[in-house]
Amino acid sequence: MNSECLNNWKQEGRVSLWRYTNSSRHRYTGLNLSGDSAAMQSLVDLTKCLADEPGTRTIRLAEPTQEALSIPGFDSDYEWFRKIKLGYERERHGIVFEIVGDSLLLTIGHPGILTLRDALQRYDRGDYDFAMPCEVRGGGKYDRAVWFW
Repeated sequence: MNSECLNNWKQEGRVSLWRYTNSSRHRYTGLNLSGDSAAMQSLVDLTKCLADEPGTRTIRLAEPTQEALSIPGFDSDYEWFRKIKLGYERERHGIVFEIVGDSLLLTIGHPGILTLRDALQRYDRGDYDFAMPCEVRGGGKYDRAVWFW
């Protein structure tokens, strides 16, 4: 059962999540995230709601901007995801993203939600180009992180 906080949570801002494909896969592995401050604050608020009680939420994603895709020669070699279906189970360990078509399923527990919150806050403070370890099912064999750009 979702908490009142979770039921009242509204997504704000713009956030993108993508991965590089084909020729860039061996050089730029993992998932890549970028977003504006409103999106980061909104997602931090979501992690605070989830810390109280298990629940689910869907997060809408936008296509990454050309600025976010600023690796020369790889700006057309990517696939982006349109939504994340997040499932929080307090006792679960780890952070697992599963690629399902143009969507992601994110399964996360209490330790993972704290790690995610820290990464979102760090990114919102202007710290870029770092990774948060996770499992990515359905990705490449070296996809084991979310990169914050």
